[in-house]
Amino acid sequence: MPDTFQTIHTVKVHQNRVYLDDVLLYESEGNSHDMAMKFYKLQETQYPKFFKMDLMSRWGVLCADLLLHHENLDAIDVYKRVLVLQNASSSLVSDKKFQETVNNSLPSPAQFVYTLPNIVLGEIAIRHHFKGENTFFVSPSFNEVQLNQYVQYLFDNHVAEIALCGFLEVTDTTQDIEMYICKKR
Repeated sequence: MPDTFQTIHTVKVHQNRVYLDDVLLYESEGNSHDMAMKFYKLQETQYPKFFKMDLMSRWGVLCADLLLHHENLDAIDVYKRVLVLQNASSSLVSDKKFQETVNNSLPSPAQFVYTLPNIVLGEIAIRHHFKGENTFFVSPSFNEVQLNQYVQYLFDNHVAEIALCGFLEVTDTTQDIEMYICKKR
């Protein structure tokens, strides 16, 4: 890990299991939608907008909530809070759902908004008041080196004091998520 920052907490979601700092928090059967809804209720999240979000945004918000639960964000300038995420499929799940509405001759504007992978960044930024840099990379697999180099640059250049980073790949049936929060040393 670079000297400029340290990882504070990590969330991993894989094979229907949610881990916080390598401790199993939650396990469920079913598809990614059902699991997200059950986890939302388990965390007692109060965010009505959650029900309108696409699957990737739901998982992004759930993981961000978990990571930021004990952080004192009030002590950090909103413009020094950054988001850096990546995945392999961009917004393919939402793209397919939107295409279905187009095929039915009634395109859904509500679905269209989620056909960009960076929408999850906006959802997290709005919920947690992150007004700094936000970047979404599309990469064939989790490239932690790329993310950490980018975050290192942001810390070195005094753009960031806290960063929420990670890989967020979600389909209707699978979750491959590794998100972490870093702070400037």
